[in-house]
Amino acid sequence: MDLLSAVRATVFDRLPPESGGIIAVDKDGNSAMEFNSKGMYRASVDNLGTAQVGILSELETFQI
Repeated sequence: MDLLSAVRATVFDRLPPESGGIIAVDKDGNSAMEFNSKGMYRASVDNLGTAQVGILSELETFQI
């Protein structure tokens, strides 16, 4: 299972509804951020300088 699929399965199939979320990073530095609540503060940056910042359901991507 890829990282995003594993994170989604955990958040939506195992966590109680409206309880939170997960920010996960795999061994290759890939990240996934999912939540089942109304919103979650979250951020990530990869080795190429691509950053993602999110609040509520919005997610903004930009280069740093």
